[in-house]
Order: sequence, then structure tokens, then C-alpha cells
Amino acid sequence: MKLLAKYRRKVYTAGMESHELKQWRERTGYSQGKLARILGVDVMTVSRWERGIMKVPPFLKLALAYIESEGEKV
Repeated sequence: MKLLAKYRRKVYTAGMESHELKQWRERTGYSQGKLARILGVDVMTVSRWERGIMKVPPFLKLALAYIESEGEKV
């Protein structure tokens, strides 16, 4: 149980850098457009996150973990 609580804190507090987002997207096979549609944001927002123009929001790491676990069902 302690391990799970430690992991949860890490996921919620660990941010994501722009290059990590791009690596995740390419590794999982999502286009910027498809990821934007799933997240409910404009494709330019994803592009700006990846280029470092906008800071990647802290919740995104958790959202991507969910998307990865649910796959096409999302």
C-alpha cells in the first residue's frame, strides 16, 4: 500500500518536459491531431507544448498514462 501511495504522489507531482511529450506521442503512434482530439484541445496547443512555447500542464502525464492504458477506447 505504501508503494502505491508513493507512486500516486510521483505521478501527480512529476511534470513532463516538451521533448518527453513528443517522445511519448511518437512511441505510442499518436499524431498531434489525434492526441489533440482525445484531450479536447486544439492541435496547435499540442504543437506548442512539444516545441516548448507553452508549458506542458502538470495533469498531462496522468492523462497520457490513462490514454495509453485505455488505447483506442478513449
